[in-house]
Amino acid sequence: MRFVFAAFFMLMLHSGLAQLFKEEEMITQPESENDDKQLILLVELTRHGARSPIGSPDQLLNTTWNIGKGQLTRSGERQHYLQGVRMRKKYIDQAKFLPDVFNPQNFYIMSTDYNRTIMSAFAQMQGLYPLGKGGSFVDSKRRDSSVPPFTITDQAKSIIASNDVLPNKYVPYPIHVAELSTDNFLRGYDESKCLIIRKYKKDSLEEANARSKEELSTLYDELFTKFKVPKEKLNLVDAEMYIDTYVMAKFEGMKFEKDLSVVAQNLVRTYYKYLYYDGIFGNPQTARLSANNFLRYLNENIKAKVEAFKGNATATEFHKNIKHIYFSAHDTTLAGFLSAIGQAEKQVSLPPLASLILIEVYKREEKFYLNWNYNGEYLNINGECTKDGEC
Repeated sequence: MRFVFAAFFMLMLHSGLAQLFKEEEMITQPESENDDKQLILLVELTRHGARSPIGSPDQLLNTTWNIGKGQLTRSGERQHYLQGVRMRKKYIDQAKFLPDVFNPQNFYIMSTDYNRTIMSAFAQMQGLYPLGKGGSFVDSKRRDSSVPPFTITDQAKSIIASNDVLPNKYVPYPIHVAELSTDNFLRGYDESKCLIIRKYKKDSLEEANARSKEELSTLYDELFTKFKVPKEKLNLVDAEMYIDTYVMAKFEGMKFEKDLSVVAQNLVRTYYKYLYYDGIFGNPQTARLSANNFLRYLNENIKAKVEAFKGNATATEFHKNIKHIYFSAHDTTLAGFLSAIGQAEKQVSLPPLASLILIEVYKREEKFYLNWNYNGEYLNINGECTKDGEC
């Protein structure tokens, strides 16, 4: 019964979002630089940056990874750092929306409990608030009294001689992390969080595997002949760890004795489309259940932010001050979210490394509206936009 209720609740949630937009005269439309509008909230959902493989042994493709499985690489760090630099230019330098100096009451940052997502969030915040943006003591007396409760060595004294709170005015950022065992928010697709998802996924993956086998045959054949992938592993589910190793090694510029042909490389994108949008989230109920808690959070907090902006006396301090909510997660998180909001058919593959879904909440005159953006492109959520993107 609880699973039926969960699915029903998800449908009600979508209705709740629509009702919210109606009550507050909220609409969805793309950004226009010429509009007289006021940004009031930024919600961000990202996939972590480039990482090492998560499943297959390194020797599969004769590649060497010295950082362990599923760890953020230097390339991944740089990807998210540059995301932060881009966002600083847009939302601090140009829009003057986010503060020039980091203020924790304006931000809520949450990550799944993986090194790669935590480090991605950290790297992105470094780009948003780089060295030189941290605090300073107004006088040496305050600085000299800000010490831990034990004797400071002469060496340490020389380090803290500057009035900068931290060396080079470094800015620390609070990143909240949910335990894997209880994270049904950013990892709602986990079968252990909702057992009925296991049945939905099993059925849709079997159907997608049958439909895709002929189209992916060239890719499977080359994985067998060039990389000795066992034939029993050449299916939509079991081939993933091998293809993942190939994709991550390729991204890092590693060379192979026998590389995949151009045709097979192009089929990798097709493989992931089948795996994610036809397989894992092939049943619409899977996407709805997976994104359930996340969409509910959006519904509640966007509405609360609008009320706080309007001066509602019951508004919390959190909603009065919050400007940027940032979630660092995974490709499956983003794919499930895109599927839940009706964008699956428009996707050609899985969300790329360091992908970004951005939701901007604006006020113009007496109307509040949303701008949905995925990797720099506007998302037509309600399907009723004009050719100019007006919704």
